[in-house]
Order: sequence, then C-alpha cells, then structure tokens
Amino acid sequence: MRTSHRDHPWLPDALGLAWVVVASVAVLVPALLHGASLGPYDGLARYGLTTDLSVHPYNLQRGDLVTEMIPWATQTWQQVHHGFLPLWSPLNGLGQPLAFNWQSAVASLPSLVGYLAPVRLVFTTQVLVTVLIAGTGAYVAGRVLRLGVVAAAMTGTTFVLSGAFFVLVGWPAAGAAAWSGWLIALATLILRGQHLVRWTLVLSVAWAFCLLAGQPDTVVASSVSAGAGLCIVLGLGLRRSGSGTIPLKGLLGLAAAGLAGLGLAAPVVLPGLQLAQLAIRSTTTPDRALSPHLLVNLLIVGYDGLPFNGSPFWGTMFIGSAMWVGPIVVVLALVALVRRRHQAVVLALAAVVAVDLAVVFVPLVISGLTALPAVGSVMWRWSLMPMMLALALLAGHGIDELVRAHRQRAVLVTAWIAWGAVGATLGVVWLLGGSDLNSVDSAARTASFVWPVVGLMALAMALVGLDVGTRISKPRVRHGSIVGLLVAQVALLVSAGAPLWHTELTHPPHPPAVAQLRAAVGGATVGFGAKSCFIPPTLGIQEQANVLYGIHEFNAYDPMTATSLFDAWALVSGGTSPGTYVPPSQFCPAVTDARIARRFGIRFLMVAHGTPGPFGTVLVRRIANEDLYRVPGAAAATLVGRGGPARNADTVGRSVALEWTSPSTPMVAFDARRPSVLRLHLQRVPGWTATIDGRPLVLRPYSIAMLQADVPTGHHVVRLVYRPTAFVLGSAIALCTVLVMMVVGLVTWRRRPSTDGLADQA
Repeated sequence: MRTSHRDHPWLPDALGLAWVVVASVAVLVPALLHGASLGPYDGLARYGLTTDLSVHPYNLQRGDLVTEMIPWATQTWQQVHHGFLPLWSPLNGLGQPLAFNWQSAVASLPSLVGYLAPVRLVFTTQVLVTVLIAGTGAYVAGRVLRLGVVAAAMTGTTFVLSGAFFVLVGWPAAGAAAWSGWLIALATLILRGQHLVRWTLVLSVAWAFCLLAGQPDTVVASSVSAGAGLCIVLGLGLRRSGSGTIPLKGLLGLAAAGLAGLGLAAPVVLPGLQLAQLAIRSTTTPDRALSPHLLVNLLIVGYDGLPFNGSPFWGTMFIGSAMWVGPIVVVLALVALVRRRHQAVVLALAAVVAVDLAVVFVPLVISGLTALPAVGSVMWRWSLMPMMLALALLAGHGIDELVRAHRQRAVLVTAWIAWGAVGATLGVVWLLGGSDLNSVDSAARTASFVWPVVGLMALAMALVGLDVGTRISKPRVRHGSIVGLLVAQVALLVSAGAPLWHTELTHPPHPPAVAQLRAAVGGATVGFGAKSCFIPPTLGIQEQANVLYGIHEFNAYDPMTATSLFDAWALVSGGTSPGTYVPPSQFCPAVTDARIARRFGIRFLMVAHGTPGPFGTVLVRRIANEDLYRVPGAAAATLVGRGGPARNADTVGRSVALEWTSPSTPMVAFDARRPSVLRLHLQRVPGWTATIDGRPLVLRPYSIAMLQADVPTGHHVVRLVYRPTAFVLGSAIALCTVLVMMVVGLVTWRRRPSTDGLADQA
C-alpha cells in the first residue's frame, strides 16, 4: 500500500531534518573512523615533556582546542561527576575562575549533554551536539521563513558546513552562533503574533543557551547583524502597510524573551561580566579589518593555503578568515536577490550580509566600532558567522525560486547570468593569483580551484536538467536535478570541512615523563626558568593542557586571567607591562630565581637539561630533557610574623599545608606562635570569602594579585570558599525567572495547540 506526504504531513520535514543531521555528522565520520576522541592531541608532541618525535602534528592552527577547550571540558566533567559546581580551576597560574571565563561554557546545552558521556568522549559529544543545533536550527529557520523542504535542507547544511562556522566548531564562538537559526525562527513566529506566549517562552530558553555557550563576542556581533535585518523588516512593513503601525505585541514578546533569557543565564553572565572588567581580555589590541582579497575565500577553499597535514599555509590566519560556502550558494543567493528583491525577508538578509561585510572588511567601520565603550575589544570578524547564515538563507530562497518558478524562463536566465558572473570572477582570480608565490605554493593555489569548478559544473548540470525537465514535462527530471544540486553542495562542503578534524585513540597521550613529573611534584606549583609558550620545544606541559594531567603549572592561557597577575609579575620581576605580551591572554613568565618563585608560591622550577638552575634553587632530578629544581621555603600558603619584617613581601615565611576539600574550597590548619599574617598564593578575584575557626576572616590583597589575612596566636583552621556574590545573585534571579515562566506557562497551557506546524509553511 502506497502512502504519500498527504497521509503523513510530517514526513517531508522528517526527511529534510534527517538530511541535515546526516550531513552534519558525515563531515566528522572520516576523523571518527580513526578514534573516538576528537581533538588535536598530536600537537602536544612538539612541546616539552609530551614531545614525541615520531608524531607529526596534523593541524597546529587548531591547537587552542587542546590547550583551552578540551582541558576545560575535561575539568568541568570531572568536577561535576564528583558532585562539585565547576566554579574554580586550581591548576593554572594562581588558580582561575572556571565557570565564568566565557570559554568553558559549563552550563551550555552541549556541555550538559557531554556530562552524560564518558570523559574521553565529552568533547566529541559537545562537538556533535553543537553541529546538530546549528544545522537543525538553520533548517527550521528556513521553514519558518516559508522555504520548501529542499530549500531549507540547503540552508541547514550550508550554514553548519560553511567555513566561518565549521572552522570554529569546538570554540565557544561557534557554540553561541549555533543557536542563530533557532533564534531567527522563534523571533519570526513572535513577530507574526503566532502563539505569542508559547514562542516567547521557548525563545527565552534558546536565548539563554546562546548566552551560556560562552562567547559574548559572537553574541554582540550577531546582535548587530540581527538589528540590521530587523530594521529592514520593520521599515518595509511600515512603508508597505501605509498604516504607520508596528507589531507592538511582537516587539514586546521579543523584549520579554530577551529579559527572561538574561535572567535564566544570570548565574554565569553576572559574574562573567564582573570578571571581564578585571581581565586581560579587556586590554587586548582592537580587532582589525581583513584584507579585501580574502573575499575570494567565499568561493575557494585553500586559496590562501590550508593548515592541514602536508599542505602549505600562507597569508592571513586561517581561523579568522575562513568563510567558504562555494559558488553554488553564491549563484543561488544572487538569484534570490534578483527574483525576490521585493520581499522584506530577502532584503533583510541582504542587509545582514552587507553589514557583516562592512564590519569585517571596511577599516573605517571597524575602527568606529572598536572606539565604542564596552564593546571595543569585541572580535568583529566573528560577524562572518551570521553572514554565513544569511547567505545560506538567501541560497535557500534561490533554490526555492528555481523549484517554484521553473516554468518562467526569466528564472533560468537569471541563474545562468549569475553563473557566468561567478565563473568570470573565478577566471579573473585565476589569472591574477599566484604570481607572488614560489612554484610549490603556486601549484597548491592552482589546485584550490578544483573545488569551485566542480561546483559550477554541478550547478550547470542542474540548470540544464531543470530546463529539459520543464520542456518535456518530466517532474522527475526536475526533482532529480534539484536533489542532485543539493547532494553536490553537501559533498563539496563535506570534502572541504572533513580534513579539519583529527582524532586520537587515547585521551590524552600519557608519556612516562609526565608521570615522573607528577610523582615528583604532587600538587605543588611548577614554574619554568625560561619563557615557555608558543615556540617549541618549550618546557613542561603546554600551557593549559597541563589540566589534562592534573599538574599545577604557573603558566596560564585564558583571556579572563586577571590583569593583576600580569601587574604583579611586572612589579616583582622588573619585566614588561601586560600589553606587551603576545597575545596578552597567554601568561608564561621566566622565573629566574628563588625569591620570585617564593613570592608566587612556586615550589618547583624546570629548566632545559644542562642549563644552570635558577638562583637559590636545589636540583631534584632530571626528567626527559629537563631538570627539575626545588625552591626552598616556597609553598601555596605561608605564615609570617605580623609587623616589622612582615611588611616586606619577600619575607620568607613558614610553610603551611593548603588542602583542597573541593576545587573551590581550600583550607589551612596551622599553629601561630604569635600574631601573624597568613599569605595565600591564590588569584585575587571577586568571590573569595574566608572563616577562621568558623568566624569571618577579612582577606586583604597581597602583592597585588594574591590574598593575605591577619591571624592571632594559637591553633587555627582557615577555610576559604570561592563563590562570587554575583553568582549567588544570578542564581536567585534565574530561580525567580523560572518561577515566573512556569506560572505564565501554566496559565496558558490549556489553550488549543497549534496546528500550523512546519509542514504547513512550505
């Protein structure tokens, strides 16, 4: 018995979503066939104690994943599974805030799902969930904007596999951008006035997850894009209606959803904003406009080189300039702009593309944005991600026009003209490019044209098939041509994105030298006698990756590191100011003598084997190609006499044991023979409170970046807790928001459910 979509109206959308899901996962399959743990762990083979000369790193440009994202994901998983809130990381620098650094995204939806997986798969799970959110959201946005199933499928796969988005999957920037499609779809439904309360509540949750994804730069950049599109839609609506009215209820719904989403995310957002004002990220050099020649990356993958195994790389940093969508999408977008130029949605999408191009490529625009207060340090190049979604939706409108108006010759003529324009552009680039490269690099650039040429050929075949199918009245030929075009686009995008990912069988590799270091130092802080970041072979374990091994290093790689740490270091070492570190978020100082080490509680120092040890230290042993030295008198907590010599920050005190009852609650038990000062080598950030024998203890700054407190004579137990007041306040706000949303939902739940689902919006 045959059935059709009339019998099952949900079937077309189920197939469309299935297509997007399969395409989103297919791009990762080649990597997952070699191992389950996504991530560039092999990059550690070039650094310090994890060096392995038999390993050739696959893709060093994605090193941030193993030096930031994967360690944070692993650490939060471990703390959650031990029953702790992941608020603090005690393993880098003087300790760092974990939940509020805008990077760890401890409460994002991918992280919440990742907590259900084994620890070795937590990052892989986060990546899979992120691409599924992005792909399905873009599909739903297309359907809500009344695109057909095939057009929405083109939109979903194009966005999730586009260069600007897929290159950043695994970074919090992509985690936030992944919600863009869902936000557009829900905001559109609200503006239409459809089930206002229902969609407002759902939008609140989606907006909260976007904020919790951990990248305010993406949120700000996307908001600018969304604002441009919304202004176009509202402006055209007012002009065409002639009534001078605006959808007030819809705008109020959007405002309510925005406030509710902020309320739900307040436990992370409020302390995160507080921390950002004190962080080195706020002093970062403003973003700069990209070179206009990089626009060719819309059409070509690899024109400026690719950082893959065995391929050359030159030009601008790949992570910040990738933006491929391919010639098929560009041609279809042009068709939409010409054929549907009177539709408000198409004009709004075009405005988003124009605004994002100006923000990224026009120096005058980006310099004006960076001069604005509060958002001056935003990385505006992340505007490429909302631009990818706008282009994907425009391409959806283009292919929808081909499907719905295929009998109109003007549609095919427009498509062929756009095809010729894109082809001519590629021809000009071919003639002008490569003259400044050597023969090897020039050959690599020439090979990069294979991908767009194949795309143009596939599009030409589809246009011919549409024409022939229309002439002979064969719907199957037309449908086959459109589906073939969709398959070709997905195949090209998958082939472009798949080489980005690599996997390892182990998570992470465990060389013997790392085990030897852990056995020698225990939980003590390890510093380095030379600046050990960026340039291999460095020392110890690459900064932040040490979290994977449970070893505390004085190095740190975190844009939310407090500026006070850099200031304290410059003061005690006579070194440079924070602004001269490149990048400033990477803290990896050379500790050259025991006096400096004691100031920061660094108990061990490592230097290259054969290099003289730092002044005042004692050799412990050799580990691999490095020598480990002990710093006498250094400890995480010290006790010095109050008054007189205690005024000198370099006074050597009596070491006392600092024990961690949880990752955010250290304690110290000691006997003070006289009134003393307890010095704690913990990062001084808002949120620390202390008690002594159960009574409140006042904490004071020590050497700018650390903490100290006056203690009386006798035996005492000092307990510290890291729990920012902003977190407590944010939690209360979130609870109140949930209660209000539940009440509103209960009041309206008896209303008749919607029957105008996605299938009715074709």
